[in-house]
Formats: sequence, structure tokens, C-alpha cells
Amino acid sequence: QLAEALRSDNPVTDLPIAVEVDYFRLDKGKYFVPVSAKVPGSSLAFEKKGARQATELDFIAEVRDAKGRMAATVRDTIPVKVDQDTAGRVLQKSIQYDTGVTLTPGSYNLRFVARENGQGKTGTFETRFTVPDLSADKALRVSSMVISNQRAPVSEQIGGVKNAKKLVEENPLIDNGQKLVPNVTKVFRPDQNLLVYLEVYDPARPESLPADLQVVDVEATLALFKGNEKFFETKPARSGKPIPTRPGTVPVHLTVPLSQIPPGKYQCQLNVIDELGRKFAFPRTSLAVLGPLVP
Repeated sequence: QLAEALRSDNPVTDLPIAVEVDYFRLDKGKYFVPVSAKVPGSSLAFEKKGARQATELDFIAEVRDAKGRMAATVRDTIPVKVDQDTAGRVLQKSIQYDTGVTLTPGSYNLRFVARENGQGKTGTFETRFTVPDLSADKALRVSSMVISNQRAPVSEQIGGVKNAKKLVEENPLIDNGQKLVPNVTKVFRPDQNLLVYLEVYDPARPESLPADLQVVDVEATLALFKGNEKFFETKPARSGKPIPTRPGTVPVHLTVPLSQIPPGKYQCQLNVIDELGRKFAFPRTSLAVLGPLVP
């Protein structure tokens, strides 16, 4: 059934899926591309197994290059076993599955298929994406901007690759056993924090410093716009130390409490400045803040 859905020209929509694709540079010509898929819990069918509730999710992701050649493939079966209370909460929320592939710069097509094995519901998602060649970019070199509302221990994730050690080691969203979970739908509650992550590559450094002394000056602010009008902006945050295991990579972290943001739809813009190199980047994405929760 998964293979048929993968080959079909018509999308299957029994199981709704939302997917986000990002990119981060690991080395020259080598990029890690995280793929996050979100499935609504209301589409899952749990079966009682002893004192626990269980179901399974099957996933296939295929990435093809601009000429239609296979560039990467991922296949997984994720068992979901939870207690009765947790199963009830999952049905009201969602399951998120995270994987990733390593690619070279270029244009790609992703086809993602998921199957819920309780009732056999299947869904497909297809999108085109580009991994840019940042080495050819004269502007400030940056990764995708990821927005989130939670960090979670990798060991406690319900849906995720359990045996892909290399995937955990290469994924820039994982740090000290904690994973920044992309908010695929870009919808937030007012009691949450907006967490923003981006990487800056090869920022300028003072020429007078020794080659082994890594000191840079990257400044970032986050602004929210309604239409063309700026509604909110954070104070500047500075980053001055590259990641030790990834030379030339400077992480940018920002946290914004959403309790001070009225409900509505916004354009979220990250203003990133390499102060020494006098280069700029202004990545954008849209998000929505819901109204107060009703008991």
C-alpha cells in the first residue's frame, strides 16, 4: 500500500500530513536536511495491549534530484506504545516524526508517504525544495530558520528514528541529548515560548587574531510584522563563538515569550548582522498565535 501510494500520480489524503524541510551546512558541499512530519492524533487508532495502548506508523520518504534520479530514501516503522492517559492526550494533539538525509547543493523533490496501521489510513505529501550552494554566496551565509515551541529529550520522543546513531550525531537541532522540535504548522499558543534557531557560516573575524582563536561578532533581533507594519522586536542578541566541532559555524538562539503577543497572524523576520564583515540576512516565515485557552 505504501509503495502504491509512492508511485501514484494522485495524492492520497486519508491521513493528513504536514511536512517541513530545512537545511544546515555540515561541510563544504555537504548539507544535513532535516525532515519533520506531523500527523494529527485524531487520525490514529489505538488498540489495547495489556495495560498500554499501541499503534504503528509506517513512513517512506524519497528524495529525487532535478533529473529524477534517486538522491536519498528513508523507510521506518515506528511503534507507538503509551499508557491510556497519554493515548488520550495524543488523540487530542499530534504525533511528530523526524528524520533527515545528507545532500549536496541542488534542487530536489521530496515525496513522503505515511500509513497508520490501526485502520490502514494512508497519506502522501510532496514538495520541491532547494539546498543552496552557500560557498558561491557573497551575502551572509545562513541556514534555514527553524521556529519551535519545545525542546525534548531525544530518548523520550514517541515518533522518531531509534537506531540511527549517525542521524543523531549529524543533526544540528540536537544538542546534549535535547532536540529542538520544529513547529511544522507554525501555530503557537499564548502560554508558549517562541524558540528560534539559525546558523551563520564563515562570519568575518579580526585579521589581527591568531588563526586558532575563533572570535566573531554576530548580532540578531527578531521582529514580528502585521502587513508592512512592525508590531514587535526583541533586543539584540550577540553570538561570538563558533561551534567547536564545526569550524566557521556560529549558532543563533532567540527566545520570545508569546504571552505578550496578541492573537493573530504574523510575519516573523530574523535580522542577522555580521558586524565585522558588514553582511546581512533577513530570513522570514509566517506564524499564528492562538487566542487564550478555554477550559
